[in-house]
Amino acid sequence: MFVSKLIRNLYIICLETYLEGACLE
Repeated sequence: MFVSKLIRNLYIICLETYLEGACLE
């Protein structure tokens, strides 16, 4: 389940940066 863990980590990082307004820009 390494891949799902990696995706989850990336999702968390993206969510954190999104809250800072930088993920989708």
